[in-house]
Amino acid sequence: MSIELSIVIPTCQRREYLRQVLLACSRQSMPSQQFEIIVAIDGSTDTTQAMLTHLDTPYCLRWISLPRSGAATARNQGTVAAQGDIVLFLDDDISPAPGLFAEHLAAHWSKSGVVGLGQVQQLPGQALSSWERYLCQRYEEHYTKLARPNYRPDFWDCLSGNLSIERQLLEQSGGFDPTLERHEDTALGYRLSRLGAQFVYLPQALAYHQFTRSVRAGLSDALREGRSALQLARQHPELTPQLIHARWKHYRFAVQLMMRYALAQPDRHIRLTTMARYLAQSMNRIPLPFMAQKPFYQMALHLSFWQGVRAGVSDFTDLLSFIAPEHQSDTVAG
Repeated sequence: MSIELSIVIPTCQRREYLRQVLLACSRQSMPSQQFEIIVAIDGSTDTTQAMLTHLDTPYCLRWISLPRSGAATARNQGTVAAQGDIVLFLDDDISPAPGLFAEHLAAHWSKSGVVGLGQVQQLPGQALSSWERYLCQRYEEHYTKLARPNYRPDFWDCLSGNLSIERQLLEQSGGFDPTLERHEDTALGYRLSRLGAQFVYLPQALAYHQFTRSVRAGLSDALREGRSALQLARQHPELTPQLIHARWKHYRFAVQLMMRYALAQPDRHIRLTTMARYLAQSMNRIPLPFMAQKPFYQMALHLSFWQGVRAGVSDFTDLLSFIAPEHQSDTVAG
């Protein structure tokens, strides 16, 4: 029986999480001879490779070791090593339910040019900090949107943690952009859409996320997201309304004024962001009702995002051309 599905899992310093994912792959309803697992070790210095060497699995398990290059490069290199016609990407902390592989493969059997968007839920019973709960709510909102009866998924819904693509189509698109710190899956989805790909939500292709993220790590992610949003907007100006304008217009007028006041002076914005990060970390340690903590998390996350955007522009006028082009001539007192 030939390999039909290649599962690529990038990993870095996540040995125990990865082990749980690989064990879950052993419990798939799909015959193990039909799929392979390729682990792309992205510069790990722990004992990941030793664990893989001694792990007994019913399926073909291979791995490649890379210098630290980022998840996009790891996924691309894993794709190069893939033998199957369909490539499924999983994150190293996202464990597949037993039917996940079969659901993805069936979607591609039914129609060519499909991009399969699997469902991810929080691991049942996992204890979360209030900060982690806030971040998980953002993911839950994404999958609630996908489940709407008349919703038609597009490239904005492309998340790489549970995603399947025809290998030929993936190669044609150029794969993941390693220059992007974040949004590399959105950029890939956009290029796939321009090739005529159809995005299909697969709720039965279910996986469970063992989510852990400190406040510091989560806010660093937000800063990188801001830098990458600006970079992607410059690569594809037509995406700027969704990447940047939509976020800005979502704020109430008072919040926009506060943001503009902060962004007018980089040092001022950094000071406010540092204060917001400290408050978010403090809230995460204090046993308060979640709704009392949430505004502090929102403030820290959004200030961090705009710090990333601000770092990539030369001055405030340049920034205004991205965040609110209709007010590009406005000024804010220093």
